[in-house]
Amino acid sequence: MSAADAARNLANALRGAQWLLSVGIGQDSGKETIFVYVKKNPPKDVPALRAAAHDFPVVVRKTGPLKPAAVK
Repeated sequence: MSAADAARNLANALRGAQWLLSVGIGQDSGKETIFVYVKKNPPKDVPALRAAAHDFPVVVRKTGPLKPAAVK
């Protein structure tokens, strides 16, 4: 399974979570990593996050609201 597939599966598993903003992929310390952007910290025990971590590192980042970039 690719990191993109794992991120899509994780996003689907977390769909509807009030704390979730977005799920993406990137590099961290040279390894493909799943990034989970949240507006508040998720509950301590989220099975989907643990399951995703078996294949790829998962980094949870707390951030403000996401807004689309203005396109001119």
